Amino acid sequence: MGVVNEFAAGISAVVTPGMGADDVYAGRAGMVYIAGADPIGDGLMTRNRGQFLVVQDLFLTETAKAADVVLPRQSWAERDGTWTNGDRRVQRFYQAITPMGDSRPDWKIFGAVINRISHEKEPFAASLIFKELAAFVPAYTGMSYRTLAECVEQFPKVGGDDLYYGGTSYENTAGTGQAWATSGETAAPSRFDVPTVPQKAKPPIPVIAIPAAYELDTLTRHTTFIQDRITPPTVHVNAADATEWQIVDGQTVSVQVNGAKKQAHAHVNGVAPVGTLLVQGFGTAARIGNISFNA
Repeated sequence: MGVVNEFAAGISAVVTPGMGADDVYAGRAGMVYIAGADPIGDGLMTRNRGQFLVVQDLFLTETAKAADVVLPRQSWAERDGTWTNGDRRVQRFYQAITPMGDSRPDWKIFGAVINRISHEKEPFAASLIFKELAAFVPAYTGMSYRTLAECVEQFPKVGGDDLYYGGTSYENTAGTGQAWATSGETAAPSRFDVPTVPQKAKPPIPVIAIPAAYELDTLTRHTTFIQDRITPPTVHVNAADATEWQIVDGQTVSVQVNGAKKQAHAHVNGVAPVGTLLVQGFGTAARIGNISFNA
């Protein structure tokens, strides 16, 4: 989408990369515009009083509390839009509830800000935003709200028409969407060489943060319905490593997330690869920040 500093839309290279997240968190930007993230609450950033801070979010997060301007955005349930999932399928979703207060969809807020800066005409429909996206991002070429809304029979078709349709409980009338073409379908895949990585005497223990079905973040901390299902901070350790590091199942261990020590329960099992730790339940901060562990 063109929001990563090293790349333009469609992951195309840019001549002069802009500031990255680390530069922003370090206070090098005079004005910061944050949408849908809580870096102060996640321990990634501190408020620089010399900055002008704008926050666009659903709730008054820790970052929003420190902002000079807060712009209320709508949740996905209050607006139209598209999802692109892990198998490259793009599907539409539709407004399900009445918008809260004076909140607006993200694209309308961005459009209003751009209009006041450059006097460009504001977009008036999500479908036009997607049309522009399809023109600039090659993976979405040929897609539109009309084609995404088309319904075709899915494989496998399970059971009878009165009970199941395409493996789901209900017939899909909202559109089965379209999938990105893989590089193998559009062009010959480019070759690549695997570099030789020199071995260090005592390499650090690799720590990988993996998402849990439910964990505390900006949205889930506002509902009591799934509190009993929230995954507590957990470190998955391979049994072979647990023996070497003298860790037993259920033991409390210390994990460092963005420079702050966090306590977690050790889960000794065969899920984690040998020599690697898998951590869950630390929220967004762990997945986008720095994690380390000392045996």
